[in-house]
Amino acid sequence: MNEKYCFEVGPEGQKSLEVLDYCFNETTKSFLIASGLSESTAVLEIGCGSGVMSIWIAQQLEDKHSIIAIDNNSNQIAAAKKRAKEAGVTNIQFELLSAYDLEKLNQQFDLVYCRFTLHHLSEPDKVIKSVYQILKPGGIFVCEEGMVNAAFSYPESGAFCSPNAAYVEGERDPNIGKKLFNKFYNTGFKNLTAKLIQPVLMTQDEKILLLPGLIESKQSYLEQGHSENEWENLYQEMIKLIDRKDQMVGFYQSCQVSGVK
Repeated sequence: MNEKYCFEVGPEGQKSLEVLDYCFNETTKSFLIASGLSESTAVLEIGCGSGVMSIWIAQQLEDKHSIIAIDNNSNQIAAAKKRAKEAGVTNIQFELLSAYDLEKLNQQFDLVYCRFTLHHLSEPDKVIKSVYQILKPGGIFVCEEGMVNAAFSYPESGAFCSPNAAYVEGERDPNIGKKLFNKFYNTGFKNLTAKLIQPVLMTQDEKILLLPGLIESKQSYLEQGHSENEWENLYQEMIKLIDRKDQMVGFYQSCQVSGVK
């Protein structure tokens, strides 16, 4: 099953992922380590993007242990392979594969990791159940998803957290993060742990990381029935937000959940 992604992904990968890396990588790394990454020998990453976290995970594993990293976008896979090669990391196997097709890997895993992927899917419960099936007994699922409704900017800006902004995904759930604990529990996962994370962006250098997301989601925004003029107004509002020195952005909150099969 392939679903339309709301961001345009160029040959060098998705630039808008850089704000996620900046906001969440350090807390995600800590949660992975606390969840048992270092004891894992076979790891799967679902939705690897341009491979930043894939490379870090591979570097935490012993050379004889490996990670399979999947994404359903060929440009992302190409960018991830290039990044891994430049980093000299060889214990990663990148695969062009949908999150709905995990059984095609024909492998069992000690740990499966997934971040900010389920909210792009119309049937995330299917993926959670598939992860449960491909984990070894005692295997660990580490997942992190957002809660868009927790985001804010002040002074308030139409460029961020506006109902007219570009991050409208129809039947998909941009607030699935708050439901992860419940979904894990009802799938059968045990020993659940959970944490909430909410980064803030204050400086111009931090807030400018929001701009690629607006640009890469332009086509999706227009397909929702908005005009070029509306998008241009949104873009100009974002520039004002970035330049305004007294304006802080509370980025989307994330919920980290881990559970054991």
